[in-house]
Parts: sequence; structure tokens; C-alpha cells
Amino acid sequence: MEKNRRHSIFWALILIIAGAVLLLNTMGILPGNVIDLMLKLWPLLFIIGGLDNIVQGRGWVWAVISLGLGTVFLLANFGYLAWDSWSLLLRMWPLILVALGLDLIFEGRSARANIIGVLIALVIMAGVAWFAIANSPGAMLGTFSITQPLEGATSANVRISDPVGRMELTSGASGDLLLEGIAEVPSKVSLAQDYDVQSKHGSLNLSTSGEGWETWSGGLAEPLWALELTNDIPLNLRAETAAGSLALDLTGLDVEELNATVAVGWLEITLDPQDELQGKLSNPVGRITIYIPEGALVEIRLDTAISTHNVPTGFVKLGKVIYSPNATASNAKIRLSVEQPVGLVSLVVVK
Repeated sequence: MEKNRRHSIFWALILIIAGAVLLLNTMGILPGNVIDLMLKLWPLLFIIGGLDNIVQGRGWVWAVISLGLGTVFLLANFGYLAWDSWSLLLRMWPLILVALGLDLIFEGRSARANIIGVLIALVIMAGVAWFAIANSPGAMLGTFSITQPLEGATSANVRISDPVGRMELTSGASGDLLLEGIAEVPSKVSLAQDYDVQSKHGSLNLSTSGEGWETWSGGLAEPLWALELTNDIPLNLRAETAAGSLALDLTGLDVEELNATVAVGWLEITLDPQDELQGKLSNPVGRITIYIPEGALVEIRLDTAISTHNVPTGFVKLGKVIYSPNATASNAKIRLSVEQPVGLVSLVVVK
């Protein structure tokens, strides 16, 4: 009967846990940035949701799967799994639909039926645990050496698309090379490297093709793309990854236009104070960290929903626009548009 259902404890537990974390942080027992801690603890939402279902006397199937997913994501965030939680979530989210469907089937049925539902949920979570812990795709990754000569280009468009993993882009390509480095990809995946020069303007598109990403299990190794770009010519750069991390160091590069996207995960960018740059950073779910050299004249336009952000001392925030010290709408040399609906935008000043 509906009248026997207990009140929700979801928000009460949220407040209790948030208060406890803040207290331990201010006392120095949990050191570090409190926002970083909260981001690591986000899987507790699954755990609290599962406990709330149990307290309210609702379906046990959802509760078991929610508790299991929250625990796996939490272990990933604290380094006990080689996965990161966002990559796991990108692969595991259909289980939420499965859990809700099973919950509808078994809710309100007999105790025996509920036991069967819980056993099904436990089998599902055992599979999730095996997938997250036991899978080792390291042997499935192949490493490719990449080089691309300039071929007479005096400017270039560069687009690099990596579906899953970590991408590191820096300066330092040697000689007359536009780009050089290594890329790790699963078996059955091929690198597609297309380059063309027209009127001394080069266009490079580096991506992948094949069915390996669909069948790749992820796990204990994260594909790494470590690439160096030329310092010698101006570039329009587009870097994209669906799940994982992108670390982009513009120091020494002549990047005039930038478009960097990480759908789920982390995006880090180090700016060059000498650049005159127009850029767009997009990270729908995760974290963006922008390293800003002292003295750089930077304008950052925020487009966020429930994301949080920090404004360093000396920076000026006017509505959704942030200016570095001495920067204005008229003199800013680096102008970035930052889109992040869910997560954290962190601005860090570096010397």
C-alpha cells in the first residue's frame, strides 16, 4: 500500500555527506580542493539512490544495480581501477535502462519474485565487476608511428579525432614535419591520415576507421595519442575525443583558431601568452582546466548549465565573461568560448 511507503531520505543523505566532506576538508583530514573531492564523490548519487529505494520499500532490482554501479564508479575515481569513471559510464549507461525495466517487472510482486529479481541484478553486477576489473586490453592495442611532412605548406588546418583514450598535443615536430608522434589503437582499427596542399595551405585529417572501437573492451589500458605539431607555421587546430582526456599545450605553437572537444572526461589546455587566438572548448560532462600564463590577455565566455567555475584573484567576471588582469573586451589577444553543461571549469594562473 502507498500509505506504508516511507519518506525519501535522498536529499537528507546528500546534505549529510556534503556536510561531512566539507567538515573533514576544513579540518585537514581530507586535504585538497573541495570541488575536486566532490567531483570524485559524484558516484555516491547512485549509492544514495539505491539506499533510498530500499528505505522507501521500492523495487530491489534497481537498488542493487544502483549500489553496484555507484561502487564501481567510486572505485574508479579513487584509482582502484585503471578505468576512469566517465569512460565506464559511457559504456555502462544502458544498464540504467535495464535496471529500470527489471524494476518495473518485479516491483510489487511476491517475495519469491523479488528474490529472483535480486539474483538477476547480482548476476548483472558480477558481469560489470568482471568487465571493470578483469579485462586487460593492453595486448589488443597496437602502436603506430605517425609523421606528416609539410610538403611546402606555409599554413595548415589540422583535425585530429580520437574516439576513446588520452590525447596529448604539444609543440616540437622536427625538421619540415607538420606533425609527428605515436597513436595507440585497438586491433581491427586503422589510422586514416589524409593530407593535401593547395596554394601552400595544408589540410590534415587524422582519424580512425574500422570496427575495433565497437568491440574493444576498454579496461586496464587507455589508448594514448602523443603528437607534436610544428612550431614554424600558423595553424587552425581541431582536436576531438568522445571519452577520455585531451591535454593540449599551446606553448610555442602558432595557433590562430582552436576547437577542442571532449564529450565525456577531462580537457586541459595550456595557453601561450604570445598567441592571438580564437578558440572554442567543449566538454558536455567532465572538467575543463585552463592554464593561463601571467600577463596573458584572455577573455573567456562561459556557457554553462549546472557547472561550477573558479575565478582567480585579479580576474574580473562580468556576467558570463571573465577577463584576466589588464584584459578588456577591446585588447584581449586570446578569446575562448567555453561550453560545459555539467562539471567544473578551473582557471589556473601559471608563471
